[in-house]
Amino acid sequence: MNKQQLTKITATSLAVAAFALVAGTATLHSVNAEGSGNYPPIVQRIAERFGLNPDEVQDEFQTMHEEHKAEREAQHNAHLDQLVSEGVLTQEEREELEAMHESHMADRYDWKDMTAEERMAKRKEQRTEMEAWATENGIDLSELHPKGQGMGKMGGRHGGDMHGFGGYMQTN
Repeated sequence: MNKQQLTKITATSLAVAAFALVAGTATLHSVNAEGSGNYPPIVQRIAERFGLNPDEVQDEFQTMHEEHKAEREAQHNAHLDQLVSEGVLTQEEREELEAMHESHMADRYDWKDMTAEERMAKRKEQRTEMEAWATENGIDLSELHPKGQGMGKMGGRHGGDMHGFGGYMQTN
């Protein structure tokens, strides 16, 4: 394989991987204990199409996933810091909000075997909890949204659930 082909394959693979991560279509699964190669379909397809080692493709997806997660986390924290500096939130409210957000995100790892309807009900429960907390603390949730990030724009097809506070701000 010459350098031009390798560059083209790498660029195509990275573009597909980035799209899958941003769109939320790739669910990362680790290989089972026996190492039988149970990879997500996107990993298998890229590996087969370009003659790559599925373990390496999976590792790249995992690396990109972790990088993307770290970027979102940094943006989220910077936004909360800005809200505190602007006086929208107190430091204590920020910490409470962050703890609730982390708890909600951690809960979602347990949802993988739920139906879409069950997950939607759980998100609604979380949103209700967040709204009750905000009301109790006299906080307007619309002020917590990053500027220019209207409802449904933060998390693509998830209506904002994956980033910031979008999932808490939807009205159904």
